[in-house]
Amino acid sequence: MRKFLVKSLVYLLICSLVIISIYAYGALKNEPYVDAFYRRFTRHHNGSIVLGTSRAAQGIEPSILNNVVGEDFYNFSFTMKQSSFEKSYFEALKAFTEWTAYDSSRVTIISVDPWSIREVKSEGSAEERVNKEYLASYTSQWSYFRPNIKYLLKEKVHLSRLFADRDRYVNDFGRYVIPFDTNYLIKNYTKRAKEVLELYSQRPRFVDSEVSDYRLNYLNEIIDYCKEYGKVFLVRIPVTKEMYALENKLQYDFDDLITKISEEKGIPYINLINLSGNYQTVDGNHLWNGEVPRFSKDLASYIQSINGKR
Repeated sequence: MRKFLVKSLVYLLICSLVIISIYAYGALKNEPYVDAFYRRFTRHHNGSIVLGTSRAAQGIEPSILNNVVGEDFYNFSFTMKQSSFEKSYFEALKAFTEWTAYDSSRVTIISVDPWSIREVKSEGSAEERVNKEYLASYTSQWSYFRPNIKYLLKEKVHLSRLFADRDRYVNDFGRYVIPFDTNYLIKNYTKRAKEVLELYSQRPRFVDSEVSDYRLNYLNEIIDYCKEYGKVFLVRIPVTKEMYALENKLQYDFDDLITKISEEKGIPYINLINLSGNYQTVDGNHLWNGEVPRFSKDLASYIQSINGKR
């Protein structure tokens, strides 16, 4: 019986090591394509950073900022669910960054929009709900290591996803890249943008929400933390005119609120929402991949201009 147990344990150990080895090989071989988040949990970062929801994750290209502003940018943005301002995102930011002292050349870009500072009233307190749902996933308990086996197992990433061919990926600078065929975009854009606008107008964050003191408090804490180590810029990314109008219905005084925060914190607010309609989007909300270099270069120019004045 003892020999059987020993053999069984050895067999299970060997099987576990084989499975982990396959996971490790697949994650290293196909790292950019594992999922929309994985690559951001395989390293620490000591340079400049981009924070925000999916608009920033898809719409701000750090390599362009590096070329114009001249800093080491990385995009640590996720989605409205994962990176609206709250405790878990703040803890993930602190775990990800290896900042130890103030550096005047270090820049933090924080992308803001009305959706990211609201909570759904029917779901109860954002503080209680967010802490319960997300804190376990996006905190310093995660291993920032390549390959990040803990992530793969915790998120139940199937082996097939580690070896599958996909077009969407996270690039070397953290941006989530979604290539769109130009012809497909032209043929399907109007329908897609209309559907997304209707979807957003029916979301609980539109029909049953209010500004969250909890999220605002964490936005302020994130600003304060980043200010300790470098310069901070609040940015509002342009969308379509229709999405802008919807956001005005959601919160007409959003820009006044962010302007007040920027003045209290002594940081610039680069509000580019009035440029809505000037950049092609894929769905009315997210910038088309083909427009990302132009927008990122324009944003870098704004930052460079402000840096020159300060």
